[in-house]
Amino acid sequence: MIEKASGSEKFPEEETICCLDAEVGDPLYCNNVRSSQKIQEVLTSIPKDPQRNGTIDHCYRYISNGEAATITVPLERGEIYTYVLGDQPLTETGSSELTLTTVSNPPRIGGTWTRGSEAGDKSLIRKRIDSAPQTREEGDEVLNSTALSFSDEGLSYDTKYCYTLWNYNSASTLYSKSSSSCSTTHPEPVSSITVTALSGSSIGLSWVKSDEGYRTVIRRSTSSAPQTMSEGEAIYSETSGNSHTDTGLNSGTTYYYSAFSHNESTNLDSAPTSSSATTAPAAPSIAVGATSSSSTSIAFSLPLNSDSVYVRYGEGHRS
Repeated sequence: MIEKASGSEKFPEEETICCLDAEVGDPLYCNNVRSSQKIQEVLTSIPKDPQRNGTIDHCYRYISNGEAATITVPLERGEIYTYVLGDQPLTETGSSELTLTTVSNPPRIGGTWTRGSEAGDKSLIRKRIDSAPQTREEGDEVLNSTALSFSDEGLSYDTKYCYTLWNYNSASTLYSKSSSSCSTTHPEPVSSITVTALSGSSIGLSWVKSDEGYRTVIRRSTSSAPQTMSEGEAIYSETSGNSHTDTGLNSGTTYYYSAFSHNESTNLDSAPTSSSATTAPAAPSIAVGATSSSSTSIAFSLPLNSDSVYVRYGEGHRS
């Protein structure tokens, strides 16, 4: 059901949810909205829903661009009661959910959404750290165009960014209800990692942490450097320390290591910092026997993962 009212009165320019049965002083009472005499007249004329009357669920949605206003109230059996103040109703302009994706390094947050196809439809996105903007004046503007995606770059590590989307029609300045979403950027990666072969069965690792509060997690593989915390094999996970010796390795084998910063409070991991080293080959077996007064026979084996064997000799004296 739709009712219209005429008049030149200016209305509070906002979009909000208010409750008919809220007490004065309660934010859901919406003092600003009720400051309009015309709005007050509308509220008193709204039919009472016997299923909601007297409860905090007896609420309505108010949306206004200052020149016009629309009040909608859900009634029994799913019916919607709409009261329009002005020449046209302020309809939702293709309101949609804002979906965020986060890239770890360098920190970047992207967003996508949908919108109606009416001519002149645009989207406004604003952001704020830690909490989503509640009005179109709060926070920093990220986008105001016909685009349906954004990429917010130059962000800080380990920071919660919240974005709010409004779709609107630029011709009539009619805004949709808002859609908000938050995402936390990943920790800063380990600054550097150095790996050195110590023997045929051990490799030494040392690294520089980007933040002493992070847990350092090191994963190992013999195929390629692990890119996520599920790849390879975990060999180290500690909050303190900046070195480790990896033992029990195979000789003549290349090992790839990736170090990750892990923030235990957000349960997020950084991008990997990687390096590799090859263990020394195993010593060959050798057998020497004299075959004549002027020659010596030498037999040896080529160790696994080795491509050559060097043999050196020295002359001795027998008395």
